[in-house]
Amino acid sequence: MNINEAAKRVRVAHQWRIENRIDGIVGEKMLELHKRFPYYSDGIDIDGRPVVTWDYGRWDIRKMALAGSMPQLVRYLDKILEDATTKVRDQRNVTQKDVTQYIVIIDGHGFSLRTHGCLSCFPFYYAFITHTDMYYPHSGYAVYMINVPKVFETVHNVIRPVMSPQIRDSMEIHGHNKDEWRRGFLKTIPLDQIRKQFGGTKVNIN
Repeated sequence: MNINEAAKRVRVAHQWRIENRIDGIVGEKMLELHKRFPYYSDGIDIDGRPVVTWDYGRWDIRKMALAGSMPQLVRYLDKILEDATTKVRDQRNVTQKDVTQYIVIIDGHGFSLRTHGCLSCFPFYYAFITHTDMYYPHSGYAVYMINVPKVFETVHNVIRPVMSPQIRDSMEIHGHNKDEWRRGFLKTIPLDQIRKQFGGTKVNIN
């Protein structure tokens, strides 16, 4: 990417933040959405990177799409991304380390094509990929998808071409073999910084 292109991307991202009031989004109360679409950002790896965990298998994306509530779900997604990057800045200030990225662990237990892979669900995935790439580039150090059933390949094959090389390279997709997927992230994340559902020993506080 040349300097002019990089500068253009910065301007576009800045305008997007203004138009969508992103600076205040972390403080927005989205309690009902968090109950229905749980995520947590309460872990830290050995290098100070925040660890974000998504209970993706419980997310009924189809229901939101059919209710015409996809804009609300996309805004909730933007809050997750902003929350994670805010945690990165906080860690950089606290640790005085060069923390620039976060780690994501996504639990696919409960995934189904009906609730996660319907045609009306794909705007959600497109928003996740494009917003990450355009507005939070290179923010994810690693994305571990665990407990992912074979049928997820249907969704993955559709969204993969839209992903940037950086997003594709950061992803690891694992099935239900706990020993296998734990080996990946336990290299950098202590057990007590991962919630039990995601293979760790961290006590859930919310």
